[in-house]
Amino acid sequence: KELSGKASELSLKLRRNNFLVAQDYSQRSVKAQMREANKLNAWFVIFFGGEEFEKGKIALKNMESGDQISLSLNEISKLYDMLG
Repeated sequence: KELSGKASELSLKLRRNNFLVAQDYSQRSVKAQMREANKLNAWFVIFFGGEEFEKGKIALKNMESGDQISLSLNEISKLYDMLG
């Protein structure tokens, strides 16, 4: 429940900064979620669960290049600069 609440909070922050956000509520596998992201032509995917959640971080993956970086939740404002 805590993870779901934090993910929803992150989604809301991004939406308030004019990002289009799709959040998976069905708890599908990462592989299934990545297929969905490809269908939606997502530019980026944010991983926020498991290890990332425990460390207070998110992983941001560029879907075109495959590059992935890790950011702390305190650095979330960097997302706006990187994605905006």
